[in-house]
Amino acid sequence: MKLELDYRALAEAAASEVWRILLSVDSREVEGMLDAMRAARRVFFAGAGRSRQMMSCTAMRFMHLGAQVALVGEPTAPAIGEGDLLLISSGSGETATMRVIADKALAAGAKLGVVTRSPDSSLARAADARILLAAPQQSSQIGASSYEQACLILGDVLARMYAERLGLSDPDAVMRTRHANLE
Repeated sequence: MKLELDYRALAEAAASEVWRILLSVDSREVEGMLDAMRAARRVFFAGAGRSRQMMSCTAMRFMHLGAQVALVGEPTAPAIGEGDLLLISSGSGETATMRVIADKALAAGAKLGVVTRSPDSSLARAADARILLAAPQQSSQIGASSYEQACLILGDVLARMYAERLGLSDPDAVMRTRHANLE
């Protein structure tokens, strides 16, 4: 017998899963990450696979707000150094390439921010600031997508809170001045 999947039930399960993850975030960790981002000269965003895509979206929002940002691995990314922050998303906190990049950034004098679902991972332990997204290993979604989905929403919430800390009364107007116009 073939089980017919219902769109509404699947959508509700996915949204509910992401909602629970976001509500589990410790607000002190969010404040700590915002402090680290505000203190940084530049913020470098990194991740592998789908996590990289979410970090790309978050980097774009922060650029729209006037922050100096770079996406690790892009040809236009400058050298990282003292006063900079590397912000990595890694669900496992053990992604080999992210561990190498973190080590290089720390050796260059940068601070490390980590978003992960693994509080005891090597990246989480090395972080100056971290946000734990308590995403389940087993998910109602293919590939346990709830971690990346929560990352995307977390990035937008961080951007909104960052804008508030900058005292921007109309962050959408600020964003429009920096939004790409060669589309």
